Amino acid sequence: MLAQYARNEGLKVTVLRPFSGYGSDQSLDYPFPSFIKRAKEKATPFDVWGRGTQVRDFIHIEDVVRATFEAVTNNVEVSNLCSGRATSFIELAELAMMQAGYLAEIRTNPKAPVGVAYRVGDPKKMLSFYTPKISLEEGIARAFQES
Repeated sequence: MLAQYARNEGLKVTVLRPFSGYGSDQSLDYPFPSFIKRAKEKATPFDVWGRGTQVRDFIHIEDVVRATFEAVTNNVEVSNLCSGRATSFIELAELAMMQAGYLAEIRTNPKAPVGVAYRVGDPKKMLSFYTPKISLEEGIARAFQES
C-alpha cells in the first residue's frame, strides 16, 4: 500500500523479493557458507540442520545485484529474484561434498529449528528482464576458490 501511495505521488518504486541469496563472504549463521565450510573440512558425518528436507531457492548475490540494477533500469515495479530451483539442504550438502571430492553420511537433527519447510520463488517475472548467470554448482565452486 505504501509503494502504491508513493507511485500515486509520482515516485518511482521498485519492490523486489530476493529469495535465498548466497555468496562466499556470508556469515556462518546461514546454511550455504556453513555447508561450504563443512565440506572443505571434509566433515564426517556431515551435519545438516533439521531433517534436511527443508527446501530453498538459492540465487547468487551477483545475480541479485545485477537483477536489481536491471529491474530499476527497466522500471519493473514488483518481482521475485530467484532461480526457481528447489534445493533441499540434503542436496546442498551433497553438492558441497562432491565439490570437495568426497561423500559422507549426512546426519540430520529433526529436533533443531528449521524455519520454513519450502521456500521457492516463481522467476517468471524476473526472466522478462534478467536471467541468472551463476548456477548453484558454479556458486559452490566459486565459494571453494574464494574462501
